[in-house]
Amino acid sequence: QTQFVGADTIRHTPRNEEVTLSLGQAFDVTVKRKQTEYRQQNGDNGQLIEATSSWEVTVKNGKKEPAEVRVVEMLQGDWTITAESLPHKKESATESVWTVRAPADGQATFTYTVVNRNAP
Repeated sequence: QTQFVGADTIRHTPRNEEVTLSLGQAFDVTVKRKQTEYRQQNGDNGQLIEATSSWEVTVKNGKKEPAEVRVVEMLQGDWTITAESLPHKKESATESVWTVRAPADGQATFTYTVVNRNAP
C-alpha cells in the first residue's frame, strides 16, 4: 500500500537523468544498527591492511501491517561482505542494499560482516 508522506524539491536536472526524492519519514518504522565486532590487521609499517567489522541491523515496525524496508549501507574502499543472515544486493561500488520485511507490530533483524582491504 503506497502512502504519500511528504514532499521534496527537485534541483535543475538534465532531461532523462535520475533524481532522488525524500518524501518524508515514517515515525512508526525505525532502523537501528549496532557494531558487534571490529578487528584490524596492520602491516609491518603500521599501515592498515584489512579491517573486519560485524553489524546487527534491527527494523522495528509499529504499523498494523507488515513493512518492507530497503536498508542501504554506504561502504568505502575495497569491501567484501563475508557473512550475512539476509542476502544483499551490491547496488554500486559504495552501496550494499538489504530488503527487510518487518511484521506488523514486530521487528526483523539481520547481521552481516564486511571486510575492507587496503593495498599496502
